[in-house]
Amino acid sequence: GTRPIVRFLDASTRGSAIEVGAPIVSAGGSRSLAPPDIVIGVVSRVVERLGTAGPVLEIDLVADLSSLSFLRVLLYQPITETGK
Repeated sequence: GTRPIVRFLDASTRGSAIEVGAPIVSAGGSRSLAPPDIVIGVVSRVVERLGTAGPVLEIDLVADLSSLSFLRVLLYQPITETGK
């Protein structure tokens, strides 16, 4: 199957090395739908990009999606698109 791709990273990750095998965890916080530090997956590939865009990460999910019985889809719109 296809792997999820992470394109939006917390600003604190810029300039730090993200390596294959690193855990991907939920951020938590007052604006998050999940509590902090829930393991979502593990980095399986890091694709560096030129400029300030930061890397693209492919992750292996911890959850087995073949037994998924419920899904909630949230539409994400970056702040740069909302004008705020």
